[in-house]
Amino acid sequence: MNGSSTRWAPLRALMLVGLIAVWRPATPLLGQTPASQTLSRYRVEAYFADSLQHGAQRVINTEGATTQIAAANAIPRDVILATRVASEAVVDPPTATGDRRVVLPDRAFVETIGGIGMLLVPVVIVEGRGLRYSNGAFRGSIRVGLEDSLSIGSSVALPSPIRFFVTGTADSIQRPDTAVIHTNLPFTPINIVQGARMPTVTLNVRTTLHPGGVDVDVPVVLDTLRIAASPPRVQGMGLEETILMLGAGPFADGTAIQLSADNGGLADDEVRLSPAGTARTSLRSYWFGPSTVTARSIAFADAQISVDFAFPWLFLAASLLGGAIGGLAAWLQKRQAEVSWIFRVTGGALLGLIAAVLYAVGVNVTPFSPGVSTGQAVVFALAAVIGYVGALRIPGAASMAGAESS
Repeated sequence: MNGSSTRWAPLRALMLVGLIAVWRPATPLLGQTPASQTLSRYRVEAYFADSLQHGAQRVINTEGATTQIAAANAIPRDVILATRVASEAVVDPPTATGDRRVVLPDRAFVETIGGIGMLLVPVVIVEGRGLRYSNGAFRGSIRVGLEDSLSIGSSVALPSPIRFFVTGTADSIQRPDTAVIHTNLPFTPINIVQGARMPTVTLNVRTTLHPGGVDVDVPVVLDTLRIAASPPRVQGMGLEETILMLGAGPFADGTAIQLSADNGGLADDEVRLSPAGTARTSLRSYWFGPSTVTARSIAFADAQISVDFAFPWLFLAASLLGGAIGGLAAWLQKRQAEVSWIFRVTGGALLGLIAAVLYAVGVNVTPFSPGVSTGQAVVFALAAVIGYVGALRIPGAASMAGAESS
């Protein structure tokens, strides 16, 4: 009989192990969670453990302070056992959407009446890289919640709410006192509004797990302002202008942009973006050399572009040559003996230069209006006409001269 019992003992032990495996609940119990499976993902020096050996004690270890809690029957159910594992939060790298996960250093251990073990980790999600400018202020949001690191994929009601208290340097914090009543997703949103431009908004986040708050920095994001010049190279000395085009996004409708240039004259010192997020103005050269145009706004990072004001060699050559040829043509046609061809050519060149410069700044002194408004061919033609005619045909000049003589 004893031999038969001995022979069947391994089989009975195997059946017992199978029954234990089938009976073991799917949700881990507090006492069935090894330390190696807890909080390693958060890179903090906190863990709790319970050996599966009968009669062992649960251990909470935080920064050298060890608290031992006697076996399972000595732990009150539905009571949140809170501790702090560090002095600062742990900030994870941003996600593809720019969200940043901030893990607060508080922890809470709970074993429910139903025997479910929870390790609660308070988390703050800074959404969308931070605050962005919209409707006259920098706006954004954070989300707060409690992750159960033992069962990250399910949402379970807490035995009692855990509150988040948010204060800080922001102008407005919507729902600064928020109660979280369940684990995991969805997290609770808290909207942040900041009027003035600053690098970051610092929030102090406290929970009922610990009286001390933890600072969480929310960046103030300055979007990119695009600025372009067409063309980027024009003739200097006031002869040409370039068109400045600014662009952002439709969210920036009506945003004011201040413009400045270290060389040249701007048509507008301030422009406002259209509903499409664009604006344009012009820059006329004063002298020659490079000009740096700077665009500033509360909503955007400063943007700069360089425009080159070239010395007008071609303009001078075209206007002088056109005027000289026009003067020579007039002399050849009239053959005035009392006027030397040299004087006629020189006078035509000077008159042509004056007419070309006036045309470049918007005054047409010729008897016709060219169909093309720019280019060296236009300069040459206008100068040649004035060189040939021999006088600047300025509207009203004759009447003004007559009035002065009288």
